[in-house]
Amino acid sequence: MKLTRRDAVAAIAAAGAVGLAGSSSDISDSPEEGKLTQLELDTLTAVARILYPTEVSNVRSFVNRFMRRRANDPSYAEGVQAAIKTLNANTSEISGGPFHTLDRDEQRAAISYLSIDVESPDPDGTAAQRIRHYIVNDLLFALYASPKGAKLAGLSNPPGHPGGIASYQAAESDRTRTD
Repeated sequence: MKLTRRDAVAAIAAAGAVGLAGSSSDISDSPEEGKLTQLELDTLTAVARILYPTEVSNVRSFVNRFMRRRANDPSYAEGVQAAIKTLNANTSEISGGPFHTLDRDEQRAAISYLSIDVESPDPDGTAAQRIRHYIVNDLLFALYASPKGAKLAGLSNPPGHPGGIASYQAAESDRTRTD
């Protein structure tokens, strides 16, 4: 399942980030948009590839579009940059390199070792809680707020994507079935 620009726009709209930097129709991959460096985007993409189901493709482009737009909010950008810096510092210490340079098994082990996979998200909490809040949860939100990502989770109408009357009627007929 290839994630597209339209999926990124839907996720951005659901996050309420459209108003932060103009209309959703002008989303680009330009380096000027957002405050994230290429190293930071590489790290976010590597985390997304661990989190997202294997059938999802075009992850780099999707993550870059979504996260660049989200990073137009200065307080959010600071939080995500600090979380990335913490993640890379910890993985460098335990595995010898920044997160995006590790192989997938080492990345999975690092997420588990740092307890990122079991911590509750908290923007002011421990390192693992901040990473969970700013990186893991936002990447998962981006995927499942997009129409294609929501479909993977069995959601016909993700937030911000009404789906129209056909979707409503399909949901209604599913509820009234007595199979």
